[in-house]
Amino acid sequence: MSKAETHKVKENIRYRNLAAVMARNGVTRKDLAQVLGCTVATVGRKLTGKSKFDFAQAKKIKNYLGENMDFLFAEDYVTTT
Repeated sequence: MSKAETHKVKENIRYRNLAAVMARNGVTRKDLAQVLGCTVATVGRKLTGKSKFDFAQAKKIKNYLGENMDFLFAEDYVTTT
């Protein structure tokens, strides 16, 4: 294991459902940044809860991913059947 790998810090994702839907659909942070008109770093800060998504951004994400907004932005992990 390289020195860089041993010092990686795992991100604490606040919106796990959003991250899971992104992963399932192959949507990257870069893709989301393009949808929102912001930087990849901004998307990262929002996913980790360091800054907040505003309603207009949440609505764009909901429309882009085709998922329920309450599900995407739930702060506790929710599973669907």
